Amino acid sequence: MKAPVTRRDAVERETELLKEIKELEEIVAGARIAEENLLNYLTNICALIYYQYPTDSQSKFVEEMIEIGLYDPMQDDYEDDVIGLA
Repeated sequence: MKAPVTRRDAVERETELLKEIKELEEIVAGARIAEENLLNYLTNICALIYYQYPTDSQSKFVEEMIEIGLYDPMQDDYEDDVIGLA
């Protein structure tokens, strides 16, 4: 990157950098929200298992995960990855 030659160039570069920083901050904020959502989903699924919720509650949870795109039963190939369950 070429160093600014004039004060105007420096101000323009600073403005560009501030815009980039703001964009990156928005990306990080979105990632934090996504992480919090995933942790909530994990907590919910653990509660479903631990408290042995009825099948209809489990089905509703799975339907919600399908609806938001976190689970696709058509791409479910986890059986090959599960170790120690027979």
